[in-house]
Amino acid sequence: MLQKAITSKNIILVYPKLGWMDTFITDPPLSLLYAAHECLKNGIAVRIIDQRILGDSCYKVIDSAITDDTLLVGFSVMSGSPILHALQISKYIKEHYPSIPVVWGGVHVTICPDSVLDSKYVDFIQCSVGSYSLYLLARYLYDGNVKLHEIPGLGWLDGDIRNINPYPNHLSYCRLDEIDLSLVNLSDYKRFNYSENVYSLFTSFGCPHKCRFCFSPIILKNVKGKHWIPYEAEDVITHIVEIVQKYNIGYISILDDNFFLDISRAKKILTGVYEKGVNVRWGIRGVRIDDLDKMDEDLLGHLVKVGVEQMMIGAESGSQRVLNMIDKRISVEQIIRVNRKLSDFKQLIPSYNFLAGIPGETIEDLYLSVDLILRLHTENKNASFSGMNQFIPFPGSELFNECIKRGYVQPEKLEEWALIDTHYNNAKIPWVSPEYENILHSIQAALMFIDNKADRELSGKNNRKYIIDWIYSIIILSSRIYRPIAQYRLKNKYFKFSYEYLLIKYAAKIMAKMQKL
Repeated sequence: MLQKAITSKNIILVYPKLGWMDTFITDPPLSLLYAAHECLKNGIAVRIIDQRILGDSCYKVIDSAITDDTLLVGFSVMSGSPILHALQISKYIKEHYPSIPVVWGGVHVTICPDSVLDSKYVDFIQCSVGSYSLYLLARYLYDGNVKLHEIPGLGWLDGDIRNINPYPNHLSYCRLDEIDLSLVNLSDYKRFNYSENVYSLFTSFGCPHKCRFCFSPIILKNVKGKHWIPYEAEDVITHIVEIVQKYNIGYISILDDNFFLDISRAKKILTGVYEKGVNVRWGIRGVRIDDLDKMDEDLLGHLVKVGVEQMMIGAESGSQRVLNMIDKRISVEQIIRVNRKLSDFKQLIPSYNFLAGIPGETIEDLYLSVDLILRLHTENKNASFSGMNQFIPFPGSELFNECIKRGYVQPEKLEEWALIDTHYNNAKIPWVSPEYENILHSIQAALMFIDNKADRELSGKNNRKYIIDWIYSIIILSSRIYRPIAQYRLKNKYFKFSYEYLLIKYAAKIMAKMQKL
């Protein structure tokens, strides 16, 4: 703390809509909860406004929240459609409260700072980890006793000149017991059709791997020392037990980039919570094939015992050539071996994610991924497929220069970045031919139906209204009817006359409206 705490000022932090994903997952805005920490610690009041929860009424809430003591309005922004929503709110603030600075932070700002700085609706940007830097900026706006050039990761315009300070050279996060959950109403945050209350958290930050498609190495490029920072297992156990008991949580979602990097630590966390008498289901997002390959049957059986159900696994491709190109450092044989091992544990749902559209990837490579998907499904009927995401070239990634050589033109305006999405991408990629794109979209659609996702996610778990039960029953029945067609398309590589992709896009919008019923 530089000086005595500020007690009369406040900041407002806004989380914009994410887009179609809001239909299925609405987790607490962890990025804002972490960003708020240093300001709260130093006596600056923080108000979090979540557009995903409030919808269009967020504008009225912003109006009521802004006072003469408001130092800034900050946003956490990811690439894609969140940019559009954040821009709309930022424009509103600059038009109605022109003297209040607008600050953007988050993943997109960190990897693509220039286009954000050039927006007339953004006054400052905060790159990389930003809790302490956000406090320093608030302090600067309060009394001017902090120099802008000394705030790590801060960016601003001086006339037409962009100023971006060096990013922080170390990772620093508040303790789990310092996260102020009173800033949000946890009961507002739901997973699609989950009957239990869900709590999501990070037990570690960063990742030591250097996959060439990933934005994590970009964010960590200036960080000295370790690129993986875990909380102590005991602290995680204590935090989860307290949260479960206080908020009646039934499902824990681990959002780490690489939860099983230290397998003994991961086991200690899961076992520790279980031995405290806390009965919850677990979903784990960041799981690598090579980590699972190290686990024996006893450990996998233990995961089942303590309540682990779903693991999001990055398989990425069925082509070893592509896996090598992206420096994934796993093999197709490993993926097959792990899947067979998991097939002995029916309670464990491996949800495989695939990647497509890598520069240099061919249609034949894409077909190898299809063949692997079919094999995984055949050898493990419990296997699920979360999708086949389209690769997005981000400045600073190892593949980016290769993308430029192949004719890729980086979006210059924020509005252009808003068109980019890994599932429903509206931006044109030079090496993705119309034929390839049509095949990819057909595969993406088929993967929605090839497994039993609809049955698992839409079956009666809640006390729902009759009309919702009826609609869900229709969706489940339609999925079962279409499943053989999806499998036929994949097995025979028949991707002509595929209208399912467009139908799914519209279905996602309909399901979003249904959530409000």
